[in-house]
Amino acid sequence: MTEMIIFDLETTGPDAFSARIVTLYAGILRADGTISREVDLLVRPDGFVIPPEATAVHGITTAQASAEGSVPLAVALSRVRHLFESYQRLPIAGHNLAYDLTVLAEEDRRIADSSASTWPETGALRHPVLDSIVLDRHVDKYRRGSRQLTAVAAHYGIELDDAHNAKADAVAAGKIVQKLLAHPDLGGLSLMELHAAQVGWRAEQSASLQAYLRRYDPTVNVDPGWPVQVGAAA
Repeated sequence: MTEMIIFDLETTGPDAFSARIVTLYAGILRADGTISREVDLLVRPDGFVIPPEATAVHGITTAQASAEGSVPLAVALSRVRHLFESYQRLPIAGHNLAYDLTVLAEEDRRIADSSASTWPETGALRHPVLDSIVLDRHVDKYRRGSRQLTAVAAHYGIELDDAHNAKADAVAAGKIVQKLLAHPDLGGLSLMELHAAQVGWRAEQSASLQAYLRRYDPTVNVDPGWPVQVGAAA
């Protein structure tokens, strides 16, 4: 099985373009399922508050994040960037990474005070991306039930006892990806071929989900962008 960078965020909300990072985890998941190096950080909420509905998900309040060994956003981004750059060409794995990588890019843009961000570099630029939600939906398209991480982990027999903890979620997603890479529908593809294929798979999956949701709400839009979202252009 492939060694990979595993990555997850806990944030202030579901909109990737306005969400702020609360906790950040990136680690190196070895082929044997152990972690060789990691960055596990609580981000200081400078200039924003963590809303109660976000606290209800991950359990972290603004007061906790301000007091309990947190680091400024710029420091957190620098540390995860260093880890990514130390393991160039390793794939980045996680669950619903179009959300996490978009949040990361938007936070980098805020720090840089720039209208454009070229980081994190994915695909042919540096890191192929392996997204457990996209891969799972592709190989098991018609399975009923939730595709949230807890449900997908249970389906593949992966332990996830502390859901919405960034490290626990990242490790579970990485182990799901390791299992999925052995699937006969994926096993013949290189990492770069898988990255390219997921762009199309995600677009198809988003269109299908949007058509379904519009039966109940004709205004729903499902962003097809991957590995980062396209935002208002969707």
